[in-house]
Amino acid sequence: MRLTTFIHYDAVVSTDAGLWRLLDRVKSHGLALIGEVPVSAAATRALLERVGPLFPSLFGDFWEFSNDASYVDLAYTNKAIALHTDGTYYPEPPRLEVFHCLRFEGEGGHSVLSDGVAAAERLRTSDRAVFDLLREVRVPARYLDGELDSRGEHPVLTLEDGSDGTVRRVCFNPYDRQPFDLEVERRAAFEAAWRAYAQEVARPGATHRLPLQPGTALMFDNWRMLHAREAFTGERHLCGAYVSHEVFERSLAAAMGP
Repeated sequence: MRLTTFIHYDAVVSTDAGLWRLLDRVKSHGLALIGEVPVSAAATRALLERVGPLFPSLFGDFWEFSNDASYVDLAYTNKAIALHTDGTYYPEPPRLEVFHCLRFEGEGGHSVLSDGVAAAERLRTSDRAVFDLLREVRVPARYLDGELDSRGEHPVLTLEDGSDGTVRRVCFNPYDRQPFDLEVERRAAFEAAWRAYAQEVARPGATHRLPLQPGTALMFDNWRMLHAREAFTGERHLCGAYVSHEVFERSLAAAMGP
C-alpha cells in the first residue's frame, strides 16, 4: 500500500462505505491514512467514535499529549522511541490506535512503522526455535506512575490455533517489560530470540517512515504494526485514542452490511 493514499475524513464520518473502506484497509494492510481531517481534537474524536466506543486507557478514552513531560512516559518527551506495540500492560492490549498531529513547530519526529506479523512469519521460516520461544514465553509488563498502575502478561506472538496457526497478535514493548524468572539456559535463548525479533522488524526494507502533519490522521492495527518515533526539536501537540479488538471487529462487520 502506498502511504500517499488517503481516505477522506468526510467519507468516513458521513458514510458506511467510507467507514468500511477505512477499516478494511487497516485489516488488510495494517494501517491507513485519513486525509482532510479538521485540525481539532473534537474532529479527531468524531473520527474515532465512528468506529465505536473508545478504549478506556490509563490516560482516558481520548488523549492529547505534547513533549511537556507530564507523565513518566517517553511519549511525553521529544526523544526517539524504538519500535514497539502499545498497551502490553493491559490484560488485553487495544487493537486500533490513531494519531493526529494538531500542531508542530520544529523538525524531525517522523513515525516509523513495521509489520510485526510479517516479521514473525519470516522468523517462523528462518528460525523455528526463535519463533517458538516468542510464542511460548509470557512476558510481564507494567505501567506505574503515581496512582496509575496496570499490569499484563503476554507472549510476544499469540497464534490463532496451536503451534501452526497464523499470528493473531504481537505484543512487543521493551519499555514496559518487567523482570521475570526463567531457567538460565531458557532465559539466554529467549533474550536472543527477543533481540532477533527486534532486528527483524527494524531491518532495511521492513519499515515505513512518514511525518505526522496537521490534517492527516494515522490509524494502525496495534496487534500487527510496531511503531516508533524519531527524535525531534521544538514543540509538538498530538491527540488520539485506542479502540478495542471487539469494537473493531464488530464495526468492520457492521460497515460491510448484510
